[in-house]
Amino acid sequence: MATKYGEHLKSDERILGDSDFVEQVLGLASEQLEKTERLRCKGMDLDALAQKVAEVLGINVDEIWRGGKKPVTVTGRSLLCHWATSELGMTAEAVSKSVGITAAAVVRAAQRGQAVAVARKLYLD
Repeated sequence: MATKYGEHLKSDERILGDSDFVEQVLGLASEQLEKTERLRCKGMDLDALAQKVAEVLGINVDEIWRGGKKPVTVTGRSLLCHWATSELGMTAEAVSKSVGITAAAVVRAAQRGQAVAVARKLYLD
C-alpha cells in the first residue's frame, strides 16, 4: 500500500500506473482467471474445445485436426488456437504440440481466429 497525502492508494510493483489503472488491470486479470477456471472445471480441454469449434462452425471435428490449407480447416484451427490461448490460457507452445504446428504458427492462427470470432460474433461461453 502506498500513501499519498494520508490517502491509501492501491499499488502493485509489477504494474506501472496510478491507483485506478492498477485496480482496473488487476480486476481484468482476475476476471480472466475466473473464466479460465470455470471453463476448465466444466471439463473444457483442447479436445472439448475442438468439438465446440466444429459445432459452432458446422464442420466435422476431423477437419480441425487435419493438416492442410483448405479454408474450412484453416478457419477451424484458427478459432481453436484463439480460444485455446485466450480463453483457456494455454501457451502457444502447448497448443503447438497438440495441433502439430509451430508456436509461431499458433500465434498467427490465434490472431486470425480472433478476427473470425469478432466478425462472426462467436463466443465460447
